Amino acid sequence: AAESFRQAVKTRPDFVPPYLEVARRQLAAGAPDEALALLGEGLKARPDDPSLLCALAEAQLAKGDAAAAEASARKAREKGAPAPRAAALEATALARQLKFEAAAKAAEAGRLALGDETGADAETLEAVALVAAPEKKHATPAEIAARGAALVRLGLRAEGAAALKKALAAEPTQPAAAAALGLAHVVITSVDRDDLRDGGAQHFA
Repeated sequence: AAESFRQAVKTRPDFVPPYLEVARRQLAAGAPDEALALLGEGLKARPDDPSLLCALAEAQLAKGDAAAAEASARKAREKGAPAPRAAALEATALARQLKFEAAAKAAEAGRLALGDETGADAETLEAVALVAAPEKKHATPAEIAARGAALVRLGLRAEGAAALKKALAAEPTQPAAAAALGLAHVVITSVDRDDLRDGGAQHFA
């Protein structure tokens, strides 16, 4: 694959697909620095290519540079990238910077362009909308868990984990919170209820 890429770039250095495919593989392998370097080479030949700019934003998010990802995603949108994709990247970058109001606006624009389509971008835009909405004072454990899962999806892992643990504290059997935290098993401890014949076991049945 590496040799094929080198041949493709040597023949046509401005041909975008090889850069995108190899960068995708590098990100999947957990190598954002390599992806960033590769996409930088591609952007030298095609500085305004919206696909390369979207891939760059994704790599910058993987690297943890939300501010740079925001700028790349915005430029991708301005250069004609599909609105849902660019909006999902921009909204995620804004959310990671805790700019929730701006993230909500970007997400809404993306959701309007998305229509009835489903997929990863739709899920990301939905997560941004959920996180950007004001927290309810009396949210249910399921609502808290949903918010926590959305925070984790957007890369706000510490905030997401805190919300998920809060949901589990309120409802130890909350399945969404346990799943989002990656828990295969949840052990519940409790004192015996001496006033009940079953010791309180029915509460957990």
